[in-house]
Amino acid sequence: MSKTLYVKYGSADLATAMREAVAQLGCTVVGELPVQFQPHGVTMVLVLAESHLTVSTYPEHRHA
Repeated sequence: MSKTLYVKYGSADLATAMREAVAQLGCTVVGELPVQFQPHGVTMVLVLAESHLTVSTYPEHRHA
C-alpha cells in the first residue's frame, strides 16, 4: 500500500484494505479495534483466528 493512502483516507478505508488482505490470505477476522488519534493518525488491529494484523499510521511523518 502507498504511504499516501493513510494520509489521504481515514480508518474506514484502512479497515477495508486490511479486511481485503486478510480475505485474500484465507484468514478469519474474529475482532477488530480501530483507534483514531487526534489531531491525526490511526491504529487498526484485526484479531484473526490464526493470529493478528496491526497497522499504525503516522501521517505527520508520511509513514504507516
